[in-house]
Amino acid sequence: MRCIGCVLAVAIGFTTAIAARPLEVEYLLKPDRTIGPPLVGIGVQMNPWLYCAPNWGDVNDTNVKDVERKMIDLAPQHVRIFLELKWWDADMDPKVRESFVRVCRLAARSGASINATLWRGWGGKNTPAVAKRMAEVLQELLTKDDLQAIRYITLQNEPNSTKITTEQYVELYRQFDEALRARNIRDHFEIVGGDLLGIDQEPWFNAMANHLNDVCDGWSVHMYWEYWDTDHIYNRLNSARLIIDKIAPDRRKPMHLTEFGVRGLGFPKERPGHFVDGRPMLDTTVHPVECAMAILEAMNMGYVSMLQWDAYDIRYDRSLMRTGVIGEPKDGWPLKPGYDLLRLFTQTTRPHWQAVDVQGSRSQLRLAALRGANGEITLFALNCSDKPQTFTIGGLPRGDWSAQSWNERGDGKMSAVAPAFVAPSGLAEVKVAPMSFTALFNHAVRK
Repeated sequence: MRCIGCVLAVAIGFTTAIAARPLEVEYLLKPDRTIGPPLVGIGVQMNPWLYCAPNWGDVNDTNVKDVERKMIDLAPQHVRIFLELKWWDADMDPKVRESFVRVCRLAARSGASINATLWRGWGGKNTPAVAKRMAEVLQELLTKDDLQAIRYITLQNEPNSTKITTEQYVELYRQFDEALRARNIRDHFEIVGGDLLGIDQEPWFNAMANHLNDVCDGWSVHMYWEYWDTDHIYNRLNSARLIIDKIAPDRRKPMHLTEFGVRGLGFPKERPGHFVDGRPMLDTTVHPVECAMAILEAMNMGYVSMLQWDAYDIRYDRSLMRTGVIGEPKDGWPLKPGYDLLRLFTQTTRPHWQAVDVQGSRSQLRLAALRGANGEITLFALNCSDKPQTFTIGGLPRGDWSAQSWNERGDGKMSAVAPAFVAPSGLAEVKVAPMSFTALFNHAVRK
């Protein structure tokens, strides 16, 4: 540790100014040392059945305005929305297709880029027809519906949990790439392959690296864990990174985390399960703390998107999933603790910023940082313990700094704290409340 003498260290928002005294630098920000490609965004999965059966009725023209406002306030930077090609069939209820379009428009109004993911309905059969039809649908969405926010495409959810072979998968993506080029819309999209579970993932990464290097612009994985097994967060993200590190650098692609979430007791009968005291997982502050762990770990490993499952509690086709940061319409779309935690991320960062190195470590304390093109810095600190933690950090650019916190009062809400400054030495001492999350930043935030 380095010792800094005669320093005024300001505890940003949480402690009083400290008289001049020696302080050890426990953490060190390295703003010029970037990690991974620029950020695509932090966000959520959005259920495409919001405006149609089986949800329309519980959702109506009046109360849907409330969830729309809450999504716009959440301001996800990047979202993932399922689609199925059968929605464009002549004998299909057009309200399902219309609902998908309206959800995409809501995402765009919220400021998000969209990954439109072909969920199911392919099954490894009739690859040329499926690839052609997907391209046709996307062209219609761009031209007829003007959904320019759809910028990322994934074909087939979690293929390594299906009977589809890697050979069939490669053929589908190659045919799809050709179909987009034939319609002169290939340059509008980034193709993200993968959506892989942790099982048997290496052959799929190798297939994409060796046979889809000229097709895929990114790769993606999914991750879920039981709330008592937080070691899984690092291990799952790192397992993909270890595989990718063995692939030749010119064949590696940016990594997306396109689904993640926490499971509790009673899963899978209950989705996502409950905490030990009987509360639904998403009604606890444990759930968002662990989701913040996942986002910060992914940042520090160079992942470019992190999408939580999911936005609001309604039915996916048939099954009700109480996995949203916004509750059910019958309850008035209540905001759960994870809503404000996600909003803290989206208010204090921007797409295209890059993760930068933060050196140092301590049990139960997670740090990560993002840097903008004009010198903007946001430093995140997550206290995973049930006691306050104070840390010192050096390397912060000199100037005025502000802070916002989540759960500082133990209420699962976001709160602003008084502006502060970093000492000329670049050193600050910060106190973070138990089971809370704070963002320190030297720039204006999104309103």
